[in-house]
Amino acid sequence: MQSITVSERGRVWITIKEDFQGEDGRSYLSLRNETPQHYVLHIPEIVPFMTEVETIQLEQGKTHNELVHVDYQTPMISRRALWNGINIAFLLLIGLTMIPRKGGMNNMMSKAMGIEPKSIEIVKNTGVEMRRVCECR
Repeated sequence: MQSITVSERGRVWITIKEDFQGEDGRSYLSLRNETPQHYVLHIPEIVPFMTEVETIQLEQGKTHNELVHVDYQTPMISRRALWNGINIAFLLLIGLTMIPRKGGMNNMMSKAMGIEPKSIEIVKNTGVEMRRVCECR
């Protein structure tokens, strides 16, 4: 093997140094059209696979410095981070609908509950004098 790349979901890409024939009679080529050939495997558990690869290489007499380099690929944004971002956006959306603004449902609710400041309208020349209003006992 020349290189091993493992993804988070258990997908393994293997590049080999030399052509060889497997135990099942299948031929494996290191190059195809002068470009490295990648072989893809799907594994359920990454750790046992990587342990087995290391054990096989050590049994072949390789030292730890000679072992094939393994790259581990992870997505740029993990599922947990994406899910947390969606939850925060949803909470912000709910929070923004609760902030009072002019007009709309919030204004109607505050009028119904009597929370909104009251306004007084003064109309001139109605024929009612302040003196008469105060004299009523």
